[in-house]
Amino acid sequence: RTSLSWSHTVGGGTDRVMVVGVAIEDSATADANITSVTYNGVALTAVPNSKRSGGGTGIIQTQLFYLLNGGLGAAGAKTVVVNTQGPVDGISAGATTFTGVVQGAPQPAATNVDTSGADSISTSITSTVANAWIVDVVASGNSGSFTPSSGQTERWDIAASGMTGATSTKAL
Repeated sequence: RTSLSWSHTVGGGTDRVMVVGVAIEDSATADANITSVTYNGVALTAVPNSKRSGGGTGIIQTQLFYLLNGGLGAAGAKTVVVNTQGPVDGISAGATTFTGVVQGAPQPAATNVDTSGADSISTSITSTVANAWIVDVVASGNSGSFTPSSGQTERWDIAASGMTGATSTKAL
């Protein structure tokens, strides 16, 4: 598969932002590269330094993308599309939308943790900005589910083709 699409409903409000997390498993690093993420045909921007990969004989790759209020359009359901450079063995993704968010690029706070076999979403990330949200994306080369740590809210957790991806948020 070289693309994944789903319907995501965005509510009304001011200063909205959509964050899309993508988790990919594949045997070829080049195929796992994400060539585009769109919402209703509008391109999302990759969160700086959010692309992370690891794995043994294959690759597990995660990345976050965002779209500010001006690109979201009117409230309602529209299609999110993720395209990859080549066919991948497994891909899962989801979108989360927030309101009341400062309109600008996210503060990068990427980390890369390989817990080999753990099923929890947990790492220590801090922010220099008051009233911030931490949004993460995690992946595993196994089907299953993740468990968020204290204070985190799981937003999506999807097993696909022998792998699993998930996103959680935490208000600071």
